[in-house]
Amino acid sequence: MTFSPAYHQRPRGDTPVSIKIRWKDGGLLSLSFEGDGGPLLAVSRRYGSDALAHLWACIVLHWTSYRSLTDFFPWFPSEHLWLLGLSGDHDYEQMHRYLARLAGAELTATYLDFRSTCAPLVLLGAREKDGRGRLIAGSMQVHPALAFPAVAGGRWWLARLNLFRSIPTARAPIAAAPLAVCMGQQWSITAKRGKTVFRKAVPALAEAIGRPMRGDRKRDGRTVEQLREAAGALQKAGYVGRFELTSEVLTAWPAESRAFKPLRPPLLPATGNELKVWLAGRGGSAASNARAIGCTARTLRNAVKRGHRYLSPELRTKLREYLWPSRDPEK
Repeated sequence: MTFSPAYHQRPRGDTPVSIKIRWKDGGLLSLSFEGDGGPLLAVSRRYGSDALAHLWACIVLHWTSYRSLTDFFPWFPSEHLWLLGLSGDHDYEQMHRYLARLAGAELTATYLDFRSTCAPLVLLGAREKDGRGRLIAGSMQVHPALAFPAVAGGRWWLARLNLFRSIPTARAPIAAAPLAVCMGQQWSITAKRGKTVFRKAVPALAEAIGRPMRGDRKRDGRTVEQLREAAGALQKAGYVGRFELTSEVLTAWPAESRAFKPLRPPLLPATGNELKVWLAGRGGSAASNARAIGCTARTLRNAVKRGHRYLSPELRTKLREYLWPSRDPEK
């Protein structure tokens, strides 16, 4: 299998003109891909911002896997939780609940040539479990319409992907994710007019990100503070340069920083065969490679013998810490 780090510009005809989502718990939603908030905000409004964060993490992991749009990619639960700054049995169980909802939601994307693609938002395929029956690895597929903008190199999409690796506080990505989506979409539109700015009324914005205000909005300071915290987290992450928030309107300008051009981190070996190819490319002895990674030479030899099967989560973590030494893949 060959992995190419090259990006391709987004072909005009490969962006859906409309989508339909049939939810797991009933209901059908029709909307345009970008104009009505797109599928990401639809997920946030239906299942909450936590569900959006887990969907977004799946998109990020697909992006870092270098797989093609329609391919399954290696998925490790521990890596998924690490990306969101989460850990523990409760977060593990919550992750599976949200993934089950996302897998039960079917998205149909229609294109300019009238062809359509119908598939779940995410689909978890082959699974590997430990001796206790706990899922430790698997293969996952993200709907091509969701994965395509990231792989194609859209400026605001890549910026949003990078947020998960740069926002310092654990809960900030979940709170800020839908707000980042709203900002990116409006910045893309206003940039064509020569002035990149985001401006939206607080009640409408709260509704869009799935956190509607109470009936008497003049007394609902909770929502305003949530928006302030989320916008502040995006500012710390280098996504927002400056923002102004009143009880009525949020205005924000993008930060001109390298956060807009995140580099895909090095490919992480996922199977014994991929580890064998990676070690051969590095050269050196098994002992020297083991010291660099932080494991024993025996561990590497046993891992290579796994062939097409996935590496253990422990070794995958060692490789990630070695190849991705920072939460920011650009560093």
